[in-house]
Amino acid sequence: MKTKKLLFIFLSVLSFFFLYPTVSPAQQIPTPEAFFGFRMGTDRKLARWDKMVDYYHMLEEMSQRIKVENMGTTTLDNPFLALYISSPDNLARLEEIRQHNATLSDPRGVAQA
Repeated sequence: MKTKKLLFIFLSVLSFFFLYPTVSPAQQIPTPEAFFGFRMGTDRKLARWDKMVDYYHMLEEMSQRIKVENMGTTTLDNPFLALYISSPDNLARLEEIRQHNATLSDPRGVAQA
């Protein structure tokens, strides 16, 4: 009886490791090298801006830690992007953080203590 119980526990633990997904979402995100087809910083290789924009939007879809904001267009009519990379909690309260930064950069609106 004890042997059957130990065997059941062993098989349960073993099946957990085989059935539980071992790849986290962060591991599924392709590296820049895999996405662009060359290592960043390689001599005579530059990533095209449109491909970089595609990569940033893909990262935003695959990760809860990245937010892409289009700030307008550049002089060459390319999207001018701001990327926010932080914890999901901080990204959720991004406007609050912006307001705190504005207060720190210009304290004239803060009452004296």
